[in-house]
Amino acid sequence: MIVTPGDRGDIVISSLQANQSASYPRVAGIILTAGAIPEEPVMRLIEGLQNVVPILAVGSGTFETTNQVAAVKARITADNTKKSGLL
Repeated sequence: MIVTPGDRGDIVISSLQANQSASYPRVAGIILTAGAIPEEPVMRLIEGLQNVVPILAVGSGTFETTNQVAAVKARITADNTKKSGLL
């Protein structure tokens, strides 16, 4: 998960490009913070991509958002074969 201010188009583009690389970890999603979104050229680039990760814009700052994301408790139960990998 990438958490970045929404006006940092360079980070958004780099994250999406890294997601296309076989030698880099997959990006699960991008959270744009501070109530900002990328400039129009970056948005146009994103809209033209075939494979885009989920992108969410929030009003809170990067530090607060990162703390909120870190506080999420993920639970995978044994009966959820799709998430647990157990068949």
